[in-house]
Amino acid sequence: MSRDHRILILSADAPEYERLLQEQGFGPMVVAALTQPVDLDFDAQRANVVLGDPDCVAPVLECLSRLEWVQSTWAGVRPLLEAGYRQAYQLTGVKGVFGAAVSEYVFCFALMHERNLLGGQIPKLWNPAPAGRLRGKTMAILGVGSIGAWVAGTAKHFGMHTVGFTRLSRDCRDIDRYRDIGDLAAAVGSVDYLVSVLPDTPDTSRLLNREVFSAMKPTAMLMNVGRANVIDDEALIEALNLEMFAAAVLDVFRQEPLPNEHPFWLTPNLVVTSHTAAVTVPGDIVSIFVDNFDRFRRDAPLKHLIDRRRGY
Repeated sequence: MSRDHRILILSADAPEYERLLQEQGFGPMVVAALTQPVDLDFDAQRANVVLGDPDCVAPVLECLSRLEWVQSTWAGVRPLLEAGYRQAYQLTGVKGVFGAAVSEYVFCFALMHERNLLGGQIPKLWNPAPAGRLRGKTMAILGVGSIGAWVAGTAKHFGMHTVGFTRLSRDCRDIDRYRDIGDLAAAVGSVDYLVSVLPDTPDTSRLLNREVFSAMKPTAMLMNVGRANVIDDEALIEALNLEMFAAAVLDVFRQEPLPNEHPFWLTPNLVVTSHTAAVTVPGDIVSIFVDNFDRFRRDAPLKHLIDRRRGY
């Protein structure tokens, strides 16, 4: 373990992270705080600890000869996993800070769906049709980690039934029933709300496809607040045009910002939001970093270590 710790900050919010770390007494250890990857000077290349956005950190990994640990500022770390960097270093992610925001997002749209508000206001049309309600409905959550567990807890607050689709984590007390992800197409016919918070891994690619969409209830809603790779875009466009299910809300996309010419903008009953379901708050990330740095100095196990084989 290195005793002379040097911290490199690489993030679009680098000045804020630097200010917060200075308040915590880390100022002398910060060798550089950069908002984008650039040619690193000698001091920056000698950093053994990096706090940063994965897309900023990945391009400069090869320059960091003393690297021991990277603390990601994002929940997803795909750019770092795809960087092809061979040197061993510990990689930690972010957990426990996005659940509340994602839950608010999910239930904002679920309530709007039940109250018939997603279609917007048709001028001068008085619509006395009774609204639906969440109580008694079934919400299926794909991926029951810290975020999925929070969404499940909110679902129980509204009196919903909850189904968790997962391969490993099965200890959430707010999930009524667990199913294997491989059973999704067979089980989705009883689901009113299908919410994906899955990570980007080879196993999750295009998991939500034509087979799943054709098995959904005509009144069901799909929401993706995880990663874009889980959606088969062409199949989703087809499903919504054919009214296989009622509506979809997407917050993540293969290309961001979503291009103006992308067909999602004109797909019926599809709501596009701009990757804003849960915005990173530097103060939350710094709290995780400070705790982990104390563990790092003591050579203790770090929290939220990424399993590179699983991708999260």
